[in-house]
Amino acid sequence: GSFTGCVSGTEKCDESGRVLLCSCKAEIGSTIKSCTFKITNPTRYCGTATPTSGGGGGTTTPTKLPTKTTTQPPTCTDTSWSPATSTTCTTGTLTQTSNCGKTRVIAGTKVCGTAGACMEIYMYSQKADGTFNTTAMTQEQKDNIKVGNKVRLAIKGNKANLQARFRVSYNDAIITDLPGAVLWPEAPNQRPRDGFIDPTTKLISYYDFKVTKAGTYKFEGFVSTTPLAQTCAGVAGVKCPTGFSCQVKSTTPDAQGICIAN
Repeated sequence: GSFTGCVSGTEKCDESGRVLLCSCKAEIGSTIKSCTFKITNPTRYCGTATPTSGGGGGTTTPTKLPTKTTTQPPTCTDTSWSPATSTTCTTGTLTQTSNCGKTRVIAGTKVCGTAGACMEIYMYSQKADGTFNTTAMTQEQKDNIKVGNKVRLAIKGNKANLQARFRVSYNDAIITDLPGAVLWPEAPNQRPRDGFIDPTTKLISYYDFKVTKAGTYKFEGFVSTTPLAQTCAGVAGVKCPTGFSCQVKSTTPDAQGICIAN
């Protein structure tokens, strides 16, 4: 028999948009419709969608769901840290927080207490007119020092007007006859400064040294808040540096004394 609205083998869509395949079968006394799901063409549009090839349906262009995009948060670069390391003594540590919210533990840089401390040591080359450059020498310039050159050794202290001393070694041996060296029992073969690079603040002391022979040189600088007991007088008649006087307590001829600050 036949059944109105159902042609065997044709496709229809139910209310939920599923593709159905109609099939008709005859039973005794009546003809009934039996629909089964069609799963062989999952890309077919139904109802108001534009059909794919091989099927009927509506003519309205399908509305597609918008593509979901995920926006990544911008990368944060640590460019600043607080609090400053200068707020904590060098003997302690502090926890800093960056502009990105990260934390780290770092040593403080503040020099605390009354002890003298060496902060930096520099070398300056001499110009043709005898004066010295104000920009510290690079490692390349140090490697190209020649015999006859004079260099200015400088040491920066953490306090003004510290007692500054210099020592020079040649081929790993301390120079014992360093020009201008004085007899400090506690610090032998060291030489006092020639003056200050910064005469107002008196933080950077210097000593001018002339290279007399080829070899490897090592320069060292020392600072102290207390003057070392420099010996003076004696058989050699050693004099005290500027700002000190020789105090001899013994009455023995040619006895040594100690340099005392004026």
